[in-house]
Amino acid sequence: MRIQYPILIEKGTKGNAWGVIVPDLPDCFSAADAAGMNRSAFLTEAAIRKMSS
Repeated sequence: MRIQYPILIEKGTKGNAWGVIVPDLPDCFSAADAAGMNRSAFLTEAAIRKMSS
């Protein structure tokens, strides 16, 4: 069985990073500049797997 968690993505600006938050897992978040958004999503997925195991 695969569990899916909702995420919230906060759009960054020129001076601020994008943010990814997992509301169902306290302290599970990631951030990256616009060029690193895919990396941020990948790191968030890895954090979800680690925290939910």
